Amino acid sequence: MTCIPRFQLLTSLALRVKNIGLHDVVIDAHSVFPEGIYSLAARSDVYDILDAAAGASFVRLIAPGTDTELRVVPLYKDGRRLDENNHTVLFLVFWRRTRSMWLPQPPLWICIRTDKLKLLEEARV
Repeated sequence: MTCIPRFQLLTSLALRVKNIGLHDVVIDAHSVFPEGIYSLAARSDVYDILDAAAGASFVRLIAPGTDTELRVVPLYKDGRRLDENNHTVLFLVFWRRTRSMWLPQPPLWICIRTDKLKLLEEARV
């Protein structure tokens, strides 16, 4: 059995997604490119972070006028973070309106370098 320190599991980096529309929206998929450096978790509890590290997907409903945070989870291999080298990372969040689930919407995206993400992580309050 391995003990993992709490600060490595409970990440403080998050992508905030806000629903500015009049109807509910569903986050139904997400992707991170290149794969194997980061993942996204639906919440910040340990089970969701472990699911994200294992590559599991999630579905999230967002009510009108509210927002949600998707946690950025750095991935590890052999006890070493995989974002040590400087990469450009693309986060894609796929969503649909609940009134027209058959019609996919353009994905939300953010492109950032791993060194900038590390600076944001170190700047947490």
